Amino acid sequence: YMKYTSSTMLLKNTEKIKNGIFFCILIGLGFSFVENIFYLISLTGWLENMAGLILGRWLISALLHVVATTTIWALYYALRQKTLRPVALFISIAGGVILHGTYNISLEYQLSYITVPLVIFLFFLLSFFLFRSDMLYIKKEG
Repeated sequence: YMKYTSSTMLLKNTEKIKNGIFFCILIGLGFSFVENIFYLISLTGWLENMAGLILGRWLISALLHVVATTTIWALYYALRQKTLRPVALFISIAGGVILHGTYNISLEYQLSYITVPLVIFLFFLLSFFLFRSDMLYIKKEG
């Protein structure tokens, strides 16, 4: 919810989905970075498992936070005109929480048959969001 609120505060004057996607990607990366720093501080013996930390925490965790945050924005943007805003907010936050929760539960119980397809799905979803965000492309002159 904090990441969603940050994105709406930053985007008060604009309603364009491409701007929302761009800022949600930045907010998700920032949140993931801070979480990973706190994780490293609390972890002892992290040098022995550096490859796992880089892959798991810095790549997949960042991907998860970016996609979950952007999913919240995209769902809210799509639903806000079709339903009451509190209902749209609830559904959009539930979508992000379901993505994140499914990933966390699959890791906790070592359900790789859920984790691996979910990570692949997250990559495709991120590709879709990046495709929808024109702010990430340099505009051609002339």
